[in-house]
Amino acid sequence: MNRFSDRDHDFEWDRLSNESVLAIEAQIRAARKYVIPSDNLRPKVIEAAKEYSSDAKGDFRLGMIVFASAILLILSMPIANRLQAWHQDFLVLNSTEVQKRALEICSEKGVGSEWAIVEAFNERRNEQAAKLGVSGMRHPADKNVPTNPLQSGKR
Repeated sequence: MNRFSDRDHDFEWDRLSNESVLAIEAQIRAARKYVIPSDNLRPKVIEAAKEYSSDAKGDFRLGMIVFASAILLILSMPIANRLQAWHQDFLVLNSTEVQKRALEICSEKGVGSEWAIVEAFNERRNEQAAKLGVSGMRHPADKNVPTNPLQSGKR
């Protein structure tokens, strides 16, 4: 079996005789006197090895950063969806929604449109407080203040 495969070299080692192999080896030994490595060969080889090693480390770090970013992105998707739903439930206060509710309050309770808007806002705030688990959004000093003028007996 030859030491070199045919795909790497076009030379066929099996066809050489022992004498020709010995002659080639003798020529290589004789050439050692003429082939002299330069003085900076070793430092160049070491520098090239360091560059290759640092490039490989940089590639590994970059790969790990990309992998970690992908995992973070995948894991943050459900959180982003929850935040978007939370934004819709708590932060968005649509004026048309409040006005529709104010009109309903006007017709249900028979109060003026100004007071109905205040009631609609209070209802929306209380809904948000209930979703957040807060007891209410009124100031503690406002416990005795009625939310509806009809409750106080005045109009």
